[in-house]
Amino acid sequence: MLGYAATHGTSVMTNVPRTKNGTGAVKVVLGSAEGVHEVVAAMAKAYPLNARPSRVTALEAAGGRAIVRLEDIHYFLDSHHVGAFEGVLKYAGVKGRVLIATRSQSAADLLLEWDD
Repeated sequence: MLGYAATHGTSVMTNVPRTKNGTGAVKVVLGSAEGVHEVVAAMAKAYPLNARPSRVTALEAAGGRAIVRLEDIHYFLDSHHVGAFEGVLKYAGVKGRVLIATRSQSAADLLLEWDD
């Protein structure tokens, strides 16, 4: 997995883009979302800003759950990205869990569950 970063001149530890006033750009995107489903969708939409190359899609959202598809993630598919979406749930103000179903070495579906 680290081979991709080495061969493409990218870092596995990326910096969050900053706005003029120093606020993290991702926080600005999430700050406009209301409710857990909107926060998850906003994170999916903002993800490629910092995790390149990647495609992230909120596939399904209902009740206290959401499914997010990650594609073209070439580093730490499980630990880092599961943790990122655990942080999304915390940011949204809910306690929950994130389960991963690996589709390939660079793709997975995340199941986010929380109490409504």
